[in-house]
Amino acid sequence: MGPARPIVVVEPLAEGSFFFALRPVEDETDVRTAAQDALRQVLKGGTFEQLRRVDYPRRELFEGLDQFLVRIVAVDPARAAVVAEHRPEIEAAFRRHARVAGDGRMALEQPMRAHVLTANA
Repeated sequence: MGPARPIVVVEPLAEGSFFFALRPVEDETDVRTAAQDALRQVLKGGTFEQLRRVDYPRRELFEGLDQFLVRIVAVDPARAAVVAEHRPEIEAAFRRHARVAGDGRMALEQPMRAHVLTANA
């Protein structure tokens, strides 16, 4: 057998303008924190070794609020009811956190964390 192939695990962090714009629809603070805690526990257990950790922003551009809403509902259609009920609050969060990009679209950034792991023999 050859060398072990690396495993890459990528998770969004509970921070950034995309996270805060999404929060009125679905607060993912607990699930995102739990994902990072689970990775720490796996590494602490010694089954895997972390070769590298990379934090980077994922930037998304939207023509406006409607395109943002289409994007977040496409990920989870159950969010449509929340969007319909809380649209003013969601719009306020989007306007508060989005920044105008050079091309005039609205930019949101989601900090991401990538872990490159290898299994210990």
